[in-house]
Amino acid sequence: FDQAVRAAGRKAAVDVWELLREEIYSLEPPKKNFIGYPSEGHVSGYYFGNPTKEEIEKIQVFLESIGLSALNTRLRKTAPTAFEVLVASSIDRVHPGVKQTTHEFDGLTVSITFRDFGEHMKKAALAVRRASLCAGSDVRFAMHQKYAESWESGDMDLHKESQRLWIKDVGPLVECNIGFVETYKDPAGVRAEWEGFVAVVNKEQTAKFERLVTRAEEFLRLLPWPAAFEKDEFRRPDFTSLEVVTFCSGGSPPLGINIPNYDDVRQQDGFKNVSLGNVAAAVPAGGEAAATFVHAADAAAFARWRARAFEVQVGLHELLGHGSGKLLCEAEDGSFNFDRERTLHPDTGRPVETWYRPGQTWGSLFGAAAASYEECRAELVAMALIDNEQILEIFEIEKSEMAEMVHIAYLSMARAGLLALEFYDPESKKWGQAHMQARFGILRAMLSSGVARLEEERDAAGALADLSVRVDAGLIASAGREGVSAFLRDLHVFKATGDAGRGVAYYADRTGLPEPERAAWEERRELVIRKRQPRKVFVQ
Repeated sequence: FDQAVRAAGRKAAVDVWELLREEIYSLEPPKKNFIGYPSEGHVSGYYFGNPTKEEIEKIQVFLESIGLSALNTRLRKTAPTAFEVLVASSIDRVHPGVKQTTHEFDGLTVSITFRDFGEHMKKAALAVRRASLCAGSDVRFAMHQKYAESWESGDMDLHKESQRLWIKDVGPLVECNIGFVETYKDPAGVRAEWEGFVAVVNKEQTAKFERLVTRAEEFLRLLPWPAAFEKDEFRRPDFTSLEVVTFCSGGSPPLGINIPNYDDVRQQDGFKNVSLGNVAAAVPAGGEAAATFVHAADAAAFARWRARAFEVQVGLHELLGHGSGKLLCEAEDGSFNFDRERTLHPDTGRPVETWYRPGQTWGSLFGAAAASYEECRAELVAMALIDNEQILEIFEIEKSEMAEMVHIAYLSMARAGLLALEFYDPESKKWGQAHMQARFGILRAMLSSGVARLEEERDAAGALADLSVRVDAGLIASAGREGVSAFLRDLHVFKATGDAGRGVAYYADRTGLPEPERAAWEERRELVIRKRQPRKVFVQ
């Protein structure tokens, strides 16, 4: 990177690089290697002036009270009790519904400033307005106009309208979406990263997904929660397999997407699922040349089935995982989207006592845990259904080969949970990646049920030299499915009822390193790090 900067031939760039190089590449102190709250020693691009976690949460309550989304904001602490909320927009304005830019709230002074990233938003809005002239349909034209209006004004409700239109644009040959979308990198789980993609449809693979969508309601009834905790009406989504032309974000392209993330849009209008086929295809069918932590007895089947098993898993994860579930909500007018007397909590048999109050969302209640928690719930849905013969027939798996494929699907997930340890920091007890935390929790559930086990190899001195993840294929349909289903049901009920206090604590407990075995898990983590392979670089 040093050579790249100097090759630019710009003294200003070299001067800035010299100032920042140690900060960028230093591994000390260890806490700065993780995204998190700056007041706790971690790194974040959303918070300046070291606001505390408690102050950030209090500001979020204020933003909800005035109806201002935090998705496209940053937060600066300017004095001990003074804060500035920076809203991404190309124009300066006052938020509708309030008459001033500075407010007093619960002992804090909060000012709201528009035009953060003003020039960037102006250019993006201009570009998308030009693109709208080539949209090809009235719906797509209106969608692009809403994008532009949102970025100009900073009003995320307008972006929400663009997503309602996106859902209505069924079956386009060219698919695109853009904006402040995912909140993975915000420790509070409420501020989003800018991303966008353009892709073209793979018609052959999409046909499989369409067959899965057609029978989705049938499969949803197999999930381990009462009907009152499922959507009143399943709105059949557009589910396509896409070949990515370009995907711009702060990380590697995902393998699948289920958006929009707006709770009310998902509940009322539905959503879209996309599987990014050429991203998945970039991983060789057999995975690594020699897959780590796979026993020799499983190596051939693992190489043969890993990619196909993952294809089925992603389809179930996106459509029936992220696409399932109802949030029990109270509206502004005091009405409810559920029967308060007849909706019984599965644990107590009594009417539910918690739900989402007006203004509350899944992200605002579950905060930093929300992203990983939902990924875990979606992965568990996939594992709970992946041995269903009718689903496997849709994905054109021969009946004689189903058992072996399902075995490798379980083995792949358990192995992913072990590899996830690379992203865990024992000192801060924090996970550096949402999906990794989720997969480790699933590995623990599999180990607890007895369907999975870890076979260790130790050297003459007793040190851990290697280990293999093993899955008992004969237990998948019984203990295996029961174990993941029990974990899934708990996560789902906490989410549906808005029981963030118990839900977040439960999830942290199920995905952390268990104290009685902490030393053993830390030893395994060191082995995972020693045997890790170079991270893949995706090239378009």
